[in-house]
Amino acid sequence: MMVRRYVVKDMPEAVTRIRQDLGRDAVILSTKRVTVKKWLGFWRSKRIEVVAAIGDDVPLRATAQQVQRLMQSVPDFRARPQDERMSPPAEHGGSRHAEAVEAHLEPLYRRLLWHGMSEEGARRLLEVMRARQGNRPESDAADMLAGLAEPQPISPQSRLVAFVGPTGVGKTTTVAKLAALHVLSGERKVGLITTDTYRIAAVEQLRTYADILGVPLAVVYRPEDLPSALAQMDDRDLIFIDTAGRNYHLDAYIREAEAWLRAVPIDETFLVLAATGKPQDLDAVARKFAALPVDKFVFTKMDETATYGAILDLVLNHRKPVSYITTGQNVPDDIEVASFEKILKLILEGAA
Repeated sequence: MMVRRYVVKDMPEAVTRIRQDLGRDAVILSTKRVTVKKWLGFWRSKRIEVVAAIGDDVPLRATAQQVQRLMQSVPDFRARPQDERMSPPAEHGGSRHAEAVEAHLEPLYRRLLWHGMSEEGARRLLEVMRARQGNRPESDAADMLAGLAEPQPISPQSRLVAFVGPTGVGKTTTVAKLAALHVLSGERKVGLITTDTYRIAAVEQLRTYADILGVPLAVVYRPEDLPSALAQMDDRDLIFIDTAGRNYHLDAYIREAEAWLRAVPIDETFLVLAATGKPQDLDAVARKFAALPVDKFVFTKMDETATYGAILDLVLNHRKPVSYITTGQNVPDDIEVASFEKILKLILEGAA
């Protein structure tokens, strides 16, 4: 791996120099503010220190070939007769009334349950995979999954994207990561809006990132002020809205979120949830947001858990794709485009 350090005036300058030295595939490892002394130490100037790298250690994204190998690693569903069945493993709390599972699928079924997936969800998933492996006409569940399996990041056609979710899940950091990635790509002009005026730290955190990235930030206190904030960003073609984290078990906060989401024509809304949350709590929040225009899931704190079954349940039950996952606090590195099959791959390759 080749690592380079740059001290620059702003992020656009950093991006230009990094691309010249390391190419478009380089990854920024860290950014921080520094003070540089000039002319015998009498003058001081604020700069940004950026560390970038290129090499084999750059995180890889899931590819179509990897997904193909994943599906091939699943036991051959055609190798066993249809009537070879057994009950769900007792050590995972399988109900006596649960639908039987074919014997050769039992190890995979057990792994899904160990990862916290529900019995019903695991059986639905096995049916989809069986249909794919058997090359049979796919069921409604399989047709539904087909629309969720492909990676679905922010659409190139979307200009205004909003992020909602409970307190403490990392919405602001997620917004900063995505904004940084799009600034670094140089393909779109980014703007930031925050409505999280309940926490002073949230505004200052996003303001710091906005300064580093060299993008405008608008702080909005009321839904009716959103249109004027957008009018000030006419030259921006991708605007992120960071909303306040609230206790969305309370209907009053759901109505508040709805007021923000309907104040302007938002192209995509992402519900941000922590992968460390309890399955019942994750499902409850998703159900609360069911009446709102939520399009995709983002799961944070993937590095803080070893079980991912609840994510698969949530995607299957609510029929919304998982768009991104985050794996740490570093901006912008610890985020990647995800998909249903990416999560399934983590389960199949992980411990159980």
